[in-house]
Amino acid sequence: MNNQCTCTQLCSVAFLGLEVISVDIEVDLSRADKTQLTLVGLPDTAVKESKERVWAAIKNCGFKPGPIRSTINLAPGNLRKEGAIYDLPIALGLLGCLNHLPTTHLDDYLIAGELGLSGEVRPINGVIAIAIHAKKHGKKGILIPAINAPEAAMVEGIDIYPLHHLKEAV
Repeated sequence: MNNQCTCTQLCSVAFLGLEVISVDIEVDLSRADKTQLTLVGLPDTAVKESKERVWAAIKNCGFKPGPIRSTINLAPGNLRKEGAIYDLPIALGLLGCLNHLPTTHLDDYLIAGELGLSGEVRPINGVIAIAIHAKKHGKKGILIPAINAPEAAMVEGIDIYPLHHLKEAV
């Protein structure tokens, strides 16, 4: 990759009480002398910590990204984002910018999942609501932790892509 910025957009959700709200995750990346990941868009502490989990998972999966500067925007910016469900879409956005996976259709899917440092995709809450939201908004499918797949399967008419590990998405 050259020094030009690359931008990838993915879709996830936020929970506002019982309401599920679409969240656009934009990942902008360029080469740098040392790695710097910046999260914007009202992330809580767990979301801010995701940059450490995500970067460790990417490296521990064998990807060699080298030093980068990345700004990760969680929109809408006026809605507080909570929890670790953004780990998986952030990781896929970074890997897309680094040309490790095609990004042309990533925004056709709703993506949610926590990552362990090894790249393991960990369970999340609210998967039925996520699947219903994806179907309601015309998404082709959802990428979620494998352990949550039976729960998501209760919603008909949406493709489910269960992931045990980050490597399975690439």
